[in-house]
Amino acid sequence: MSAVVMNTAADITIATKKLHDMTIDEQKQLYGNQPTLNVYLANLARRVREEVPKGYRLPKSMKQIQ
Repeated sequence: MSAVVMNTAADITIATKKLHDMTIDEQKQLYGNQPTLNVYLANLARRVREEVPKGYRLPKSMKQIQ
């Protein structure tokens, strides 16, 4: 029998954030909760799929270095 884990509104909010926008505590919560991590990875994959056809753009900080 498997346990059912319900995601809270806070878990869903964390799953939709970008990793660099999260606090350390939010990152710990993300990696410690498998269902939330799965939603985060699905959102990350969607963002990557949407950006790849547009071409890769360097972050502003990288453009200044070159």
